[in-house]
Amino acid sequence: QSHLLWKPDTPVAPLIDEFMEAYYGPAAPKVRAYFDFMHREVDERPIHQMCEGPSPHFVTAAYAETALKLLSEAEEAARDNRVALYRVRAEKLCVLFGDLNARNPFNGRLEVGEEVFAARLAEFVRIARAMRIGQFVRRLPADEWLQRVARIKPERKPWYLDPVIERLAADPEGTLAAEQRRYLQTAIPGGWRLELEGFRGARGPEEYGYLCPPRRAIWIYGTNTEHPRMWTVLHLKAVPDGAAQLVLTGQDDDKPGAVRVRITLNGRVLLEGANPFRERGWSTERLAIPAGLLKQGENELRFETVGESPAPDAGWFMLADCQVLVP
Repeated sequence: QSHLLWKPDTPVAPLIDEFMEAYYGPAAPKVRAYFDFMHREVDERPIHQMCEGPSPHFVTAAYAETALKLLSEAEEAARDNRVALYRVRAEKLCVLFGDLNARNPFNGRLEVGEEVFAARLAEFVRIARAMRIGQFVRRLPADEWLQRVARIKPERKPWYLDPVIERLAADPEGTLAAEQRRYLQTAIPGGWRLELEGFRGARGPEEYGYLCPPRRAIWIYGTNTEHPRMWTVLHLKAVPDGAAQLVLTGQDDDKPGAVRVRITLNGRVLLEGANPFRERGWSTERLAIPAGLLKQGENELRFETVGESPAPDAGWFMLADCQVLVP
């Protein structure tokens, strides 16, 4: 830029190459390929990058796939140059963050296998740990971001000194599976509580208190929105005898008419139609679980809306507590 201030008619491409060679060393050709790819994407797609937060529409799944491939090739080219390798990984960190933040198992938008997600998350934390990065998102601590996208909850400060990060870096899939199981369910008298943090696809968990007593909750909107369904899994070591009950505390949206939902357990419909919960307040409903429906191992519980939201703040169904009770 300083060169162009003195000589504004100078061709730009040779200046970019000069910078790339000086800054990225042996990785310069590969980083230049990524640079050109990124600029083509910005030119060809309707992208707006705001200054106050992430723009999840920029790093699409296809963008991440190509960008990570190019930057991995740049890493390989820089493997014997510590300074250049550090600089390449700083670029890769940004792509990994954009990918993980936009698509993860808990926002319901994951487009790669969970093993790929785990590997990318582990690579992200390894790079961020090496760079001693304390925070990824403005006004959101790193431990809260990790809990939000992967249900990993470091307890030490700084986050990268927590033993769970070391385990994640060494065994991505195993650590993610073990940590996520901690949030799925809690044994209670007569059954299990399915924890809100274990649900996937929902908005939240967040505290909600508009026209009702405040409670932490998760919720879904209509089929024309980003959050039309949510689901979780109940793990059972043995099959309970007889029938059981699904006990739900929730509420309908605060607009006239009841939102239509479908609730299924292991593919069997337990409720379909207008939800029976109160508007502008919490209520508890019990749904019968027929004998023999629960099974040993994983039992999938799924909530879906069956109609569109007429407005951004309408057409939602909210859940604050979910229990499975057995005789």
